[in-house]
Amino acid sequence: MELTHHFGKAGQYYYKIARAEDDRPVEANRVRKSIGAETSFALLFKGCRSNVART
Repeated sequence: MELTHHFGKAGQYYYKIARAEDDRPVEANRVRKSIGAETSFALLFKGCRSNVART
């Protein structure tokens, strides 16, 4: 495996994760590490409704 050659032991992990092969148990009740908020999508389309309404 080429990834193992470049990344060593972690290469096998990267290979499996890239193919959605992950047998780790899901921890549903763990402590949240961060909270994110995305605003760029709304800014990207700001004013689109008025532009569409004009056409």
